[in-house]
Amino acid sequence: MDTKEISAASKNLDVDFLLELNKSS
Repeated sequence: MDTKEISAASKNLDVDFLLELNKSS
């Protein structure tokens, strides 16, 4: 994986994490 792929994957994880936080609150 190159750095672009890694940063895109980490952004997607951050988004999923925030969505889960919003659902639980």
